[in-house]
Amino acid sequence: MSLVYSFLRMFRFRAEQFRPEEVPTLEQLVDELDAFARNADNKDKNIKQEWKKTSMKEPMRIFEDFLTSLYKGRKIEISDSKMEF
Repeated sequence: MSLVYSFLRMFRFRAEQFRPEEVPTLEQLVDELDAFARNADNKDKNIKQEWKKTSMKEPMRIFEDFLTSLYKGRKIEISDSKMEF
């Protein structure tokens, strides 16, 4: 649990800035996807994950960083429990 706490503490300022009323609606996300399709350069057309084409890109990056740190922390815990250094 300490790993989660550390991560949340590290991103505390983001949590304090979170405004639920500013979260994009599904309609807004669809509009962003449509706009992306209309304006995308050739290099941007290779983006496979839809969320990377919307305003959810940054929140998802933060969430992926969180999951990565959890995974790394878990690997360290397992290694420590097996005494593998």
